[in-house]
Amino acid sequence: MGNSISASIVFQRKKNPTGFPSRPSIVGPATKSYPVCLECLSILRREGSAKCPGCSFPLCNKPDCLSGRSHSGECRQLANLKGDFVLDWQTRNNIVYAAVFVLRALNLEREDPEEWKEVDFLMPGDTTDLRDSFAGDVLDILGRALGQPADEDRVLRIMGIRRTNANAMSAEGKQGNLLYPVYALMNSNCYSNTFYTLTEDEEEGGGRFKMEVRAQVDIAEGEEITTRYVCSFDCLPGRQIKIWQNWRFLCRCRRCSDPTDLGTYFSALRCRACPGGEGFLLPAATDVLNPPWRCDSCGHCEGPRHVTERLSECQRLVKEGLFASRPAELWERLSRELHPNHFLMCTLRQKRFFVRDRFDPKVERDLEDMVATGEKLLEVVTAIDPGFTQRRGRILKVLARDRMMLARLRRELRLIGEKEFKSALRLAAAECKTMALCFLNG
Repeated sequence: MGNSISASIVFQRKKNPTGFPSRPSIVGPATKSYPVCLECLSILRREGSAKCPGCSFPLCNKPDCLSGRSHSGECRQLANLKGDFVLDWQTRNNIVYAAVFVLRALNLEREDPEEWKEVDFLMPGDTTDLRDSFAGDVLDILGRALGQPADEDRVLRIMGIRRTNANAMSAEGKQGNLLYPVYALMNSNCYSNTFYTLTEDEEEGGGRFKMEVRAQVDIAEGEEITTRYVCSFDCLPGRQIKIWQNWRFLCRCRRCSDPTDLGTYFSALRCRACPGGEGFLLPAATDVLNPPWRCDSCGHCEGPRHVTERLSECQRLVKEGLFASRPAELWERLSRELHPNHFLMCTLRQKRFFVRDRFDPKVERDLEDMVATGEKLLEVVTAIDPGFTQRRGRILKVLARDRMMLARLRRELRLIGEKEFKSALRLAAAECKTMALCFLNG
């Protein structure tokens, strides 16, 4: 996030129409980290690691990591700690790694002032909690590494910039953060028109990943290019709370301004006051945190605490593993509490669609059920996250296969004629074509 409301990115057709590549200005360990290799940021095990001969920090026992350049910049500085640090190999409580990211930022400021200006332009957010929690420990480590006291305000600003703007590497199997100054200028929109991919940068090495931002829908010239800060597959309260806790603003995008999540009822709970549970509870307001909820049928209101308790109970049932042992029972219990399109119901639908327990591809009813499940899942996903997305592509891949299997089975059983069979194959072929575009775009 930039430090001005006007700091946004708009699409210009004369420039790259498909996406723009970007390399990170800073790559470093997460604030709270397991022991990681300071070169590639892979999580280490004590047995498979090697000590850096310069500073004694653990590295991967690989030639590329032992001689890499990402760690070489701070190696002499960390050597000033003289091995005076103890790593907890069982938890993420290794505050020394938070100091490494800050150290790399300070080194960038000294070595490349122009690139540092792009980083320093970004918003640090509210750092009060950092000052009150572990900033003192980081300052102590930095003071010993640098051989002089570190500027507290400067350190807090860097830690805030990292927390507010950096991308986590957990999806890439690493324990670290990547800071892309240009990408960080993109504003959040839960109905985003882009997505990004990270690919390991073979030229740079050292755990560096090249980011490419690509359009997932058509973007008009002059239209703002947006990204999303949270997962699209989450309910409205979940998205709002996460965004507020991490970035201190309430999202007012098209999706978050609509209590129905663009007509999908992705966050709706059944109203217990309605006869037969015909109505659904929706947030009564979208511009405040924890609003009351109102039934769209009878007008009955419930407080946010009661709604949270109901939702927490549903989440507990899902986490307890009933899906694996008694899926029908879990589905029935959740159906009494949630809208059929609620994100928890869609989560179960997605598991059922891809896991395929108790599924026989030679049974017509099983195939019919899977096709219906895939179609419903695709309908919701397309509504809340439109365009050529990876999630949509994965659904289409399985759905097209199931549709073709069902058509062949019905023809063998003489339930459909050649005309209906070819019609089903044409639909499956169209789904495969869209699937290919989804994967090609990603």
